[in-house]
Amino acid sequence: MQSQELSVVSTGKVRSTKKTAFRNLRSLVVVRIINYLLPLVVMPIIVRIIGPKNFGIINYASTIVAYFVLLIRFNFELSAVRLITPNINNPRKVNLIFSQVFFSKIILFFVSLVLFGGLIFFLKTLKENILVAIFTFLLCIGNIFDSNWFFTAKQELHRLAIFNLIAKILLNIGFLCFIKNQADYIYHPLLVSLSKILVMGAAFFWVINHYNIKIHFPGVKSLSGMIWGNKTLFFHSFSYSIYTTLNIVVLGLVATPLDVGLYTAGWKLILVIQALLISPLGVVLFPIIGEKFDQKKENGIAVIQKIIPIILVITFLIGVGILIFGGIAITLFYGSDFYKAIGSFRLLSFVPMVVALNMLLGIQTMVNLKMDKKFFIITLCAACLSFVFNFIFISFWSASGAAVSWFLTELFCTITMYIVLLKNDIQLLKYEYFKLSTMVTYYKAAKLKIKEKIKRGLT
Repeated sequence: MQSQELSVVSTGKVRSTKKTAFRNLRSLVVVRIINYLLPLVVMPIIVRIIGPKNFGIINYASTIVAYFVLLIRFNFELSAVRLITPNINNPRKVNLIFSQVFFSKIILFFVSLVLFGGLIFFLKTLKENILVAIFTFLLCIGNIFDSNWFFTAKQELHRLAIFNLIAKILLNIGFLCFIKNQADYIYHPLLVSLSKILVMGAAFFWVINHYNIKIHFPGVKSLSGMIWGNKTLFFHSFSYSIYTTLNIVVLGLVATPLDVGLYTAGWKLILVIQALLISPLGVVLFPIIGEKFDQKKENGIAVIQKIIPIILVITFLIGVGILIFGGIAITLFYGSDFYKAIGSFRLLSFVPMVVALNMLLGIQTMVNLKMDKKFFIITLCAACLSFVFNFIFISFWSASGAAVSWFLTELFCTITMYIVLLKNDIQLLKYEYFKLSTMVTYYKAAKLKIKEKIKRGLT
């Protein structure tokens, strides 16, 4: 998900003014903060009510459904933006692309419906909690109407931030109103799905009316071409999703919902750390680094070489903080019933560091150097390796095995990307940039440059 958003920002910057570009960057950061900050306030209340077992059931179902959401979206948030951006002032072309995306999603929804219907009877946890499964799958309906990609193409991500804020406020109010005791856990996925359907539907019809979009059926050939032409981008996203969430699926197969709940408690906190600290940093850095690569390949590489030591130090300290204060964080956030989640959470301590390195080596370097195919192959290999890791480690160590599997898979990506770059005569680790004085000097210079760019974007 992260790589797609960063690429989208890069695609649109050619036609953006500095003010619009930085307004969009701010909006992306706001969207991320909204998605994770509000739950930080309400979720501790909810998880204490529903308990770790029911929390595991909800997270297991949402992980399965997330694959179908990915199928329905089919990476149109990147490919459709690339198609529509050069034709943004051509109403006929805009109508065609909008219609292609909408009807493609409808087709993919019915494919998902058939596949998910079969999975319900194949996966024990879904079968035993069929209402949770159905309520969670309703989220797919909302994604048919997801028009976030159109806001991106129009360079109006501030509107997207508003719709996201409305959705989160409605959702968290719903949680507090309807989840009063442990048995009410089934309402959690229902409220999530209904809030998405409501807000995404409202945004969809707002776009149609505001921009005078005329939807029409573009024909079977047109739709098949749209889907087939986007297959590579989809498989890249799917591969990434597989190796980051497969451990939850396998854990649900060989262990209990309680084990899933304990593991996903720490997993979600790691995602929050990544979303609030690492992802916004990537959003800010990507256009700056991309600009350097556009000037000259060596300029971009030099910037990466200077950034890597700083990122390593910051994320290493975050990892040490999780090791030391992880137990306190789990207990404060989730309550004493989740104390068994502390072990797997600590095993994930340095995942943010490895993920940050992956971002710098993969998205910031390989993508900017047009090494997309090699980047995709590495991600695909990681997904395959993840199958092996998960079945081995989870069989022996349950939730702790899931944590080890995720860390090792991310580590494989980092090492493989570094080796591939080395073979292409790109050395990103320079000893001189690891000196404390050099890091402090460059950190101050980079901080000042970012502030100046944001200030110019605001004026």
